[in-house]
Amino acid sequence: MLQRILLALIIVIFAINYIYAEESWLDFTNITPEAPTIDLNNSTTQNVAFQVEVPGMNFKEVVESGTIYQRANIPDWVVLNETGKPELPVIRQLIAIPECDDVNLSINVTNDMYFDNYYIYPAPDYEQIQNPDQTVYMAEVFAKDETAYNINQFFPEVTAEIKEIGYLREQKIAEVWIYPVQFNPVTQQLKANTNYEIELSFDNPISDVNLNTGIFNNVSSSSLLNYVSSGISASVNVRAETSGNVEWLIIDDTSGLITADYIIITADEFFDINNHNPDIEALANHRAAYNGFDVAIVNVEDVMNVYPGDPPHPDYDNEQKIRNFVKSVYENGTANHTLDGKLAYVLLIGDTKEEEPEPMPTSYEVFPSDYYYSCVTESNGIYDDLGDLYLGRLCTGDVTELHNIVEKTISYETEADFYDWKKNILLTAGDFGPQGGNVHNYLTNYFNYLDNELIQDSYNVTQVKQYEIGHAAAQAANVENMNNGDLIANYFGHGGVTVWQSFTPTQFNQLTNEDKQMFVISLGCNTGYLDHNYLENCMGEYFTNAIDKGAIGFLGATRLTGVPGNSNFMEKLHEAFWQNMSFIGGEFVLEGKINCSLYEDESRYKYIYFGDPAINLMAEGYLVTENTEISGDDLVLNSTVYVTNNATLTIGENSVIYLQNGSKIVVEEGATLFINPGVSIYCSEGSKIKVEEGGSFIAIGTESDPILFASSGEEPWVGIELWEAEESHICYCQIENAETGVLLWYANNGTFMNNEINNCNIGLLAKGDVYGSRDIELNDFNNNQTGIFLHHIGSQLPNTQFYVDHNTIVGDEGDGIYVNNCGSELYIGDNIITNNKYGISVEYSDGCKLWGSDSDYYLIEANNIGVCFFQSTVDMEDLTILNNEDYGLVFLSDSHPTIDSNRIINNGTAELYCNYGHPVMADGHNDIVHTSAGYLGYLYRDDVRNINCCFNWWGSDPPDSEKFYPTGNSYFIYDPWDESSNHPLPGGGIGEDSDARIAYNSALEAEGNEDYSSAAVMYNDIINTYPLSEEALLSLRRLFICEKNAYGNMYNLKIFYEELANNCPEDTVFCLLSRNLAIDCDKENELYEDALLQYSDILESPIDEADSIFTQINIMNTLLELEGSGRNTVCIENLPENIRRLNPADVQDFQIKSKNLLDYLLGEPEPEEEPSDTFPACVSLHRNYPNPFNPTTTISFSIPEESKVDLSIYNIKGQKVRNLVSDDFKKGIHSVIWNGVDESGKSIASGVYFYKLNVNGITKQIHKCILMK
Repeated sequence: MLQRILLALIIVIFAINYIYAEESWLDFTNITPEAPTIDLNNSTTQNVAFQVEVPGMNFKEVVESGTIYQRANIPDWVVLNETGKPELPVIRQLIAIPECDDVNLSINVTNDMYFDNYYIYPAPDYEQIQNPDQTVYMAEVFAKDETAYNINQFFPEVTAEIKEIGYLREQKIAEVWIYPVQFNPVTQQLKANTNYEIELSFDNPISDVNLNTGIFNNVSSSSLLNYVSSGISASVNVRAETSGNVEWLIIDDTSGLITADYIIITADEFFDINNHNPDIEALANHRAAYNGFDVAIVNVEDVMNVYPGDPPHPDYDNEQKIRNFVKSVYENGTANHTLDGKLAYVLLIGDTKEEEPEPMPTSYEVFPSDYYYSCVTESNGIYDDLGDLYLGRLCTGDVTELHNIVEKTISYETEADFYDWKKNILLTAGDFGPQGGNVHNYLTNYFNYLDNELIQDSYNVTQVKQYEIGHAAAQAANVENMNNGDLIANYFGHGGVTVWQSFTPTQFNQLTNEDKQMFVISLGCNTGYLDHNYLENCMGEYFTNAIDKGAIGFLGATRLTGVPGNSNFMEKLHEAFWQNMSFIGGEFVLEGKINCSLYEDESRYKYIYFGDPAINLMAEGYLVTENTEISGDDLVLNSTVYVTNNATLTIGENSVIYLQNGSKIVVEEGATLFINPGVSIYCSEGSKIKVEEGGSFIAIGTESDPILFASSGEEPWVGIELWEAEESHICYCQIENAETGVLLWYANNGTFMNNEINNCNIGLLAKGDVYGSRDIELNDFNNNQTGIFLHHIGSQLPNTQFYVDHNTIVGDEGDGIYVNNCGSELYIGDNIITNNKYGISVEYSDGCKLWGSDSDYYLIEANNIGVCFFQSTVDMEDLTILNNEDYGLVFLSDSHPTIDSNRIINNGTAELYCNYGHPVMADGHNDIVHTSAGYLGYLYRDDVRNINCCFNWWGSDPPDSEKFYPTGNSYFIYDPWDESSNHPLPGGGIGEDSDARIAYNSALEAEGNEDYSSAAVMYNDIINTYPLSEEALLSLRRLFICEKNAYGNMYNLKIFYEELANNCPEDTVFCLLSRNLAIDCDKENELYEDALLQYSDILESPIDEADSIFTQINIMNTLLELEGSGRNTVCIENLPENIRRLNPADVQDFQIKSKNLLDYLLGEPEPEEEPSDTFPACVSLHRNYPNPFNPTTTISFSIPEESKVDLSIYNIKGQKVRNLVSDDFKKGIHSVIWNGVDESGKSIASGVYFYKLNVNGITKQIHKCILMK
């Protein structure tokens, strides 16, 4: 069984108005009332087979002229309505069939039943009744065809038949009518056909049973039993990625060779080929941009002058011409965006009246209707009644009306909605009087079904029933609900040309639903009477053509209608929208019309759609184009909103906004987002506030009423992004659980003060300089992975300063402040930084200032590492570095910061750690005190120049050489020292400077005065004159900085550094720094590929582990520079693998990867000894090499005697990843290679891993390694 269709969701019958009270159930196969089921058994090019089961029948007895009749129906289906003949149930099913010569129907009734003493009521006639309130309706009139009731045979004569063969676009369709109940009026006997096996077979089929219908797929699969859905609906064109084209065309031939997905046929008064109507142009451009459609605009007069009225008919000439034009474009034109290559949308523009000439004719072939124009498929000149196009009309009589409906249509789809009024549904009904009890019961049941079953719970459904609350109350309730805004307003009741029973032009004048226009389904007589010859506008016209109120779409009847047809049409419309999700105006109207089972002509032809057929009824607007203030405690954004056109979006005090489904607020150039105190904005994953270049962002709360930005769930939102914002002020705001709390990208003047940023990956990320000043001060950063992230901040642009001052940063596992590639105009002062892995990290930065004040010391306490410098030369003054777990200050990779007047006290492993870095501390008057186990100073290598640390205070006891590493031969020159603390005032003297120091100080002074050329000459002289001095080592990077700032000759400088590297031992720090600076010269000359290849060579044979790690970080920084420079086209794919694997995605990724490397390096301070060739005296697990590694690394261990050895790999969760060895080993040194795979041979992810050595069942040692891919 391929498919099972349940034809009703509940047992209440909704199809016919008169059967809802005092009904009885006549069971055939089930004693419980339920709808028939249709099961599809087979669907091929050769045949389609399905079976039907009918569980029973509802009936109600009525008396007419003394005769008792039964009015019968089956749930969810309708009845035959041929006046005077028996009113019997019928099941109508549409079947997709292949193109073929003929269709054969085979019917096998596998079970039937007979019932005596039933006399079925005849289908009534109808007459028009005029109500005092000007509404009209069709009332039933008893009518009996005596001839039919005197025929002694069952009616209908057949149990099923093919009623019609037609097409939905290219898909051929068979309409099958099934008669589950037959009636013999003479014998008064019923025959119930309870079970069917039905097969359609095809003669000479030449196509598949399902053909592509493009964006009509949802209509096809919802209407045809055996059409397989592709998941495509007309909504696929909403918010297209690319725009279509718009053309105004003169029609001068009948070829139909037009490229269009969407055609506008307009009345002559709105068409001028040389002076385009601005509103038609605006609507066409909107469809091209919003839907990606190619739009063609033509004059109906051209069409009627060029196209024939074929076949000729004196009464239908104009509409035939128009349909022939549409048919010609459908068959011969090109549609690039409808997914089946054929025209999909037709919009008629212009009024039509009964008098001649008609500006934009409607059709009168059946009823006054535009549906005729959508039926363009035919066989042998006979057109079927299945629409092939989405069609609508803007029934406008002048340019003002046209402007109004166009502006409302575009605004409905584009203007942002903050109040969620589209979640409101109005179900309203009239009063059918004392005799209308059955209709009232039907409406109550059906409205409750919509409210409780069909419409999703997230919608607010209001029922206004005049028959329950009275005329005046219903009028007032309708106005109130419409003014609050409704997605859909559904009316069912008596109607007139301009009125409902409970709504008249008086009520319309009371409407104030500006920017909250609805779609109206008007199920009553005459409300779509567009061609009335003495009333100016029907209800559909005045609802859609009014300025800034009313409706954006209106579905109304052009003439009288009946309750049975209206009820069936209403049900099919709501099924199309809520159940089948046909959300485009023309789509859900067409689906409703195709699926009507009763009075098809009435529902299809009488009902006309006033509005744009392509309008997206579920549109979530996305533009704020004029100054707008919003306020409320439950504002919801489900899609991204753009503030544009120099508008200001203001959010009122204490409002609450929810950004849902990843929606964003984007502020474009010239526009402003202004947020008042007390506002709370809750954001979903993927949501953010983005201010683009030239936009402004002002969020200023108060101490008592801060502004809150927070995640609406457990997953973080993106954050606030200021991309070259013209102006930004963020004060007294609380920002929670974001990926990046605030991003400042080349942000202009503004303030960032008194904010609280909590639980973010990065609290504040600032990138790039602009002219002016930026202050980050008096903020609290709590539990962020990185509190403040600064990248390319503080360059030497004139009048550019960036201050980070008086902030409190309580961290998590990352950096309190991370500084990368920053310059001399960055000032970081008087912050309190605690509980981070790194209090402050400074990488690749020269000249920036870490300055406290004499009276208010800058505190960095209780982090793992206080301050870490990597390849940076900065000034650090008046900081307190206290009680950090591992190190106070760390100097890495050619870092030479000047350290003056700081307090560096009781930091765990060592106060000072130097690894290829060399601080400037002579006469620094720092307090450097270590009262517990550990070191005052720690050197990773013992081949560095002495570090002059004279005239600093080392505590109350004289410094001890044992407090420095390597012990016994201190490279820290600390004598003479200050004899008392330098806090709050300096407590020591100044030593006598050497000639090298005097020269160095003079060079520093010239550099400080920005006389970079003179300073460069001085540093060069120091290196040449005092080559073995500390100052020569310090001058290496200073020389590079000055030459770069003086735009010196970096080619010559590279040669200079290479000569230095070649003329000293290759493994000394002086040699390695000279080597690296020579590579930096290549980067400065934009020779990135040369630089990277040199780094690649170093990685193949590094001097030591630190050299390997620093080189990997340099590679990542170079790749980052390359990515952002736009000056070079080095192809990463052509570089060696040991370069490619290190390529960072962005600077944040660089931070993570570089910190993984540094964490490894700084986690084990003892320099690793190479395994000895002699037998070990004890068990030892050696450090793996290389580390980090990819794809393999070697792990060595040594044991003093034969032992049982287990060596295993674990991840950071403690889960075993791989057992490398588990065997008996002889004494000695052993090695094993790990290739980065787990126990199953699967490659594992990059990250930190641990390898553990067990000897004879006892854990001996654990080390960590890093796999980097």
